[in-house]
Amino acid sequence: MAKDPKERKIGKRPAKKPDPEWLVYYKKHKGWIQGIIFGIVVIFFLILNNVGKETQTGRYPDGVDSAKVMDLIKPDTAHADSAKQDSVPPM
Repeated sequence: MAKDPKERKIGKRPAKKPDPEWLVYYKKHKGWIQGIIFGIVVIFFLILNNVGKETQTGRYPDGVDSAKVMDLIKPDTAHADSAKQDSVPPM
């Protein structure tokens, strides 16, 4: 009869410890868990942003005049003679 070969250890390998049960579950369902946490945080901030203040009536916030807003909206019209001239000065 032949001898069974010995199992020999080559190099130093640390013994692999089994992962805890909760870590195995987390690794398996990581995407779902992170998605649910993200959704809860988004809903929390959505509710926090929309609750707590009374809605204000009016067209513009305080300190904003409608004439100033209309001046900003008004398009600038070019002068009739500016289209004939070059806007870049010669070098």
